[in-house]
Amino acid sequence: MAKVNLNLELPPTFHDEFVAAWDIVNPDLEVVARGSFLDRRSDEASLPPGKYWARVELPNNKRESRPFVVAEQDVDLAFEIKTRSRHEWLGWATLSEAPSAMVERARDPALHDLWACTWALGGDDWTQNSVANDAQLIQDGSLLQLELAPVPDRLCALQLGGNIASRFLIVPPQGIARVLISASVRESGPGSETDARPDVEVTVSFANSVADHLARFLVAGSPSAWEALDAKLIQSEGMALLYGKRGDPLGAAVAGYILMQSASSPPPLDWLRNLSEWTPWLADGPILSAYTALRSGKRSGAHECTEQLLKASERGYPVLRRGIDVFLDTVRLLRSSKVDLPAVIEERCELFAAVRASSTYQTAFTTFYGELPSAPRGFTERPDTIKRVRSSATPTPRGPRHL
Repeated sequence: MAKVNLNLELPPTFHDEFVAAWDIVNPDLEVVARGSFLDRRSDEASLPPGKYWARVELPNNKRESRPFVVAEQDVDLAFEIKTRSRHEWLGWATLSEAPSAMVERARDPALHDLWACTWALGGDDWTQNSVANDAQLIQDGSLLQLELAPVPDRLCALQLGGNIASRFLIVPPQGIARVLISASVRESGPGSETDARPDVEVTVSFANSVADHLARFLVAGSPSAWEALDAKLIQSEGMALLYGKRGDPLGAAVAGYILMQSASSPPPLDWLRNLSEWTPWLADGPILSAYTALRSGKRSGAHECTEQLLKASERGYPVLRRGIDVFLDTVRLLRSSKVDLPAVIEERCELFAAVRASSTYQTAFTTFYGELPSAPRGFTERPDTIKRVRSSATPTPRGPRHL
């Protein structure tokens, strides 16, 4: 056996915390070793003599591979990561971008007429507010970085519009780090270049780098992507995030969904109950509690599940898109058990089904098309029919902010 040393070589100016997964495959494409760079730049594995490939998956889901041979001596493998952006974290998002493409896309009309405003949830009503007018905005080529100052203890929806289909991004009062907006093109007709229309993609990064990495697996959803999550990452990092739910409830919610999907590591129900009780603005907490209580096998499971679904229904949208699916799956299981559901839960199911049907599927956060946060609608409009919608009940202090 020989030791294989894996190293990430980052620029001296790169100070962000990060998480990157790695694995090693043999000539038969069998994974023989797997691990993660958890806020450090090196890791190691022991392998018998032979030929191998080492693969590192970066935080932007891009993979770098290196072939190598193990004989009797230790092997050193270096993966050099270069960032072009002056904003270090943007380098992770733009590693796959060619500079010429970035310059070309900077002229994209989708970014020329882009505007943003925010809506705050109070009870059952959404009202526009001027939070986005006070947001910090940094432009780097064809990328826009938007840092919000959400309303304390209130769920918000960031609305983007302009020469694109209007859409919403659910924003929590805490835990979100940055919103990245980049130009793209949507094909509206089969094989017709003339039908291509400007559009934008919205990506969100978490303040917690480990939660940010785990959230990417919530977006991927494919079995091959989930295989990259080794037991060490699930057990140690996932449980640590869930344990720190009071300080970082959003990171705890990410960990809850990850642990829920891992049959060998179900999240502790008591911890999820606390997440639900301690974070009254977060619908993901009671959604996680409801599903876990129902699957616990206890007699009281169905009753507790219903109570938690009621809490989730009162809190609005789950911040994470996975919460939409888990809510609907939980209700389906209750129905199969002949449980009578309150009308408010049935109404919430209809709304969440509409969100899922109109989701943009661009980020782990709940995003959907529409012109009002309470009325998701699929992408069907032509760009020239998109209009800015203002609340008739509450005037907007300064209106949407042009980005």
